[in-house]
Amino acid sequence: LVFVDETDKGDEVEKVEQVEVKGAKGTVSGVVTDNVSGDPIGGALVTALDTEFQVSTDAEGRFELVLPPGTYKIQFYY
Repeated sequence: LVFVDETDKGDEVEKVEQVEVKGAKGTVSGVVTDNVSGDPIGGALVTALDTEFQVSTDAEGRFELVLPPGTYKIQFYY
């Protein structure tokens, strides 16, 4: 993932990163954590911007987003 932008809106934080998916389809997966405490963040929204593809992280901050080939900006919002 390539860091693109970060915005702090008080209690809400938004991060955007860029990914490229090659082949028939690809999976972007990971764990969303607090950058200060390192604790996982459950319920964060992970979205491929300008598409209908989005998922929420589970209680341990994990997510898996399956995407068709292309280059995407991935937004992490919590």
